[in-house]
Amino acid sequence: MVGAVVPAREASGANVTALGLCCLVAAIEGFDLQSAGVAAPRLVAAFGLAPSQLGLFFSASTLGLLVGAAFGGRISDRLGRKRTLLAAVAVFGLMSILTGLAARFDQLVAARLLTGVGLGGALPNLIALVAETASPAYRGRAVAALYAGLPVGGVLASLATLVDTDPGNWSGIFVLGGVAPLAVIPLLAAWLPAGGGPAAPGRPAACPTPCSARAGPSPRPCSGPGSCSGCSSSTSSSTGCPPC
Repeated sequence: MVGAVVPAREASGANVTALGLCCLVAAIEGFDLQSAGVAAPRLVAAFGLAPSQLGLFFSASTLGLLVGAAFGGRISDRLGRKRTLLAAVAVFGLMSILTGLAARFDQLVAARLLTGVGLGGALPNLIALVAETASPAYRGRAVAALYAGLPVGGVLASLATLVDTDPGNWSGIFVLGGVAPLAVIPLLAAWLPAGGGPAAPGRPAACPTPCSARAGPSPRPCSGPGSCSGCSSSTSSSTGCPPC
């Protein structure tokens, strides 16, 4: 019995770490989303932007978000959520750094557009990974904590401009918003579960919820081989799922 409890505790600890990393990435996303707004006054002074140009700069990231969110889920169905998330985090990290290195307005808009693509591709996969990793009892709270990370990151972006009082330094916040996600990628690669994606040969895409975790009437006999829907049999050879 002790041998069964220890692996369960280790699995629980791994889940908490994965959930914490997902919330950290959400906070970094919030930081990058807010960075354009807090850097806007300095950008206007540095590039001499007209109001219409500033509006185009803000719209670029929003358009990128739409594109990334539209395709992020589809790509994760093919490659898996973890791989897609790592790629999306790398994209918005690199593009945020390039935003800070832009020398012309067109470069600024293009980099911000691609930053939005990465941000949009990451968010749905973060939500899916949190929902899959958290236990059913805490799933709602885990997803709520993930969403709370976005405004927390926005607050940190605003505080960063208070720390950096140089009115000519508009690029620092974008570089910081790009270095942070790139630094987190090795942790994500080490601790996140694979999540989603195509099933391996000979294995099901997803196993049914074990009977012990289901609410409802007491278990009843299985209706057939591998049927785990509210049954008490351990037969699961046709699905490869854990026994009821």
